[in-house]
Amino acid sequence: MKLISTIIYSKRVSFLILFTFLQLPSLRVIYKLSPANYIITIPIFLVLACTYYHFILTSNYKLYLKASKSLVITLLILALIAIVNYYVYPIIDARKNFMRGSDQDDAIIAVANALISEISPYAVNTYLNPGAAVGPGLMLLLLPFIFVKAYFLVTPAFVGLLIYFIFRATKSIKTINLFLLLLISSPAFWELMTNGSDLIVFGILCILPSLKWHKNLPIASKLFILIVLAMTLTSRVIFIYLAPLFGLLFCARKISLWLKYTIIITLMTLSIHLVFYSIDPLRYTPLLLIGKGLNLLSIKTVVVFTVLFVIGLFCTIHFSKNKNNHFLLLWIWTAFPLLFVTIISFNYNYMILYQYPFSYFAPQLPMIITYFVMQKTIKS
Repeated sequence: MKLISTIIYSKRVSFLILFTFLQLPSLRVIYKLSPANYIITIPIFLVLACTYYHFILTSNYKLYLKASKSLVITLLILALIAIVNYYVYPIIDARKNFMRGSDQDDAIIAVANALISEISPYAVNTYLNPGAAVGPGLMLLLLPFIFVKAYFLVTPAFVGLLIYFIFRATKSIKTINLFLLLLISSPAFWELMTNGSDLIVFGILCILPSLKWHKNLPIASKLFILIVLAMTLTSRVIFIYLAPLFGLLFCARKISLWLKYTIIITLMTLSIHLVFYSIDPLRYTPLLLIGKGLNLLSIKTVVVFTVLFVIGLFCTIHFSKNKNNHFLLLWIWTAFPLLFVTIISFNYNYMILYQYPFSYFAPQLPMIITYFVMQKTIKS
């Protein structure tokens, strides 16, 4: 067991995990940009990515070391993210006029606008699907951006919020700059952001509780975190399965507390769904994801996923040394069952790299980067 634990927390394995989560979803983007030459472009891209990571993680150049500790660099990168999305997001969004692209952003915006107009939120349709699959809690969290017609700011704003909390935890500008340099190295991040996907935001909202939570936190603050977390987990109706993971994150191995927090988070999440379901039960379209999943996957696949998920929980309990290690293992063990289901769900009539399910690794992207940069801060 000690050998396994040593392997899990070694620097090389940690970097391999980071590289995998940053660039595995990105292969789809590289393939889309050069479908005829992907056999050449993908290896070149991976070599360039490795070179880039080697530089930012090991470079001793004085200019780079000075820049890495500069708040100006932080603000410039955040500004770059916001400016790119300001100009590119409307162009990508315009593809809906030709029935192309992703309708994730349209689903959130349509439901929010219906709520603002005081009509049944889920009585609306997107341009690709008969109804919106996005859950109500996340929509409410993003409502201010939609109300002022600034949806392009959603991802940049939440990235800014995350690095603020990382800075609060580490007191290191170098750490937040490293986070941003790693984040922008992933083409998957840029694709998801400019497509208006909520998956990066979902991942960030899943990270924040681990940065803020501690046993001496006031009851009111704990309640607020649990409410925001429950709202986040409504993003997709199937994400309620993550409640036991967060219960484990909050309890520090105490089974009674784990059950307590798991039940509280589950009930809060279900309550939010129930409130909106009661408005218009016949048209509560987030439930369509359950039927879609059952049509896509066999019962055997669901059973294997469940078994892998349970094994992951027990491995997290056994191997975790502290809350930061909890944090890493929680999402690694979440991702492996997800990888299994993703591969099983592929349509083999098409190139595997072109399939969209790889994008569902997007929530793990900011999670793994956060763990990685904070571990480097602790060790340094």
